This record gives sequence, C-alpha cells and structure tokens, in this order.
Amino acid sequence: MAVAAANRSASQGSPDNVKYEYTVIDNRIVVVDLESYTIVKVLD
Repeated sequence: MAVAAANRSASQGSPDNVKYEYTVIDNRIVVVDLESYTIVKVLD
C-alpha cells in the first residue's frame, strides 16, 4: 500500500537530483526515499 502510493507520487515526474519526495498516505504527510521507496519520516 505504502509502496504503491510512493510509486504514484514519484511517477509524476521529478528532477533526477531529487532523492526525497512528500506524499500523503493514510491522511498523513510522509517523506519517501525515491531510490529505495522507503518511508523516511512521517509528519503529523
């Protein structure tokens, strides 16, 4: 679930030098590492 949301967010097109991206999962803002598609931080 989280990986699918991260993939959707990343697929919108980011510059190659951007390694992190914000996305929303379960009504929370999370920072996703675009290289490994892991959640780095959850912002409450």
